[in-house]
Amino acid sequence: MPHYAVTWTIDVEDALDPIDAARRALAVHPHYKPTSWATVVTVADDHDEHLVDLDPHGIGTEHASPTCTTSARSQGELR
Repeated sequence: MPHYAVTWTIDVEDALDPIDAARRALAVHPHYKPTSWATVVTVADDHDEHLVDLDPHGIGTEHASPTCTTSARSQGELR
């Protein structure tokens, strides 16, 4: 069976860090609920790409401790 990576994009300004950017993006999503299982997002800035999981243990975003994994973006990916 094929594996798919599905990404949605939203611009977030004035976030404090990648986790704050992910939280702000999900907050404006029209169908988001705190108990949603769609809590992993990719946040890119000018230099890095951050994989943020707002609920890594499946307990709900209101009580979770988010995780953030950062990797450098290649030069070809810069906007």
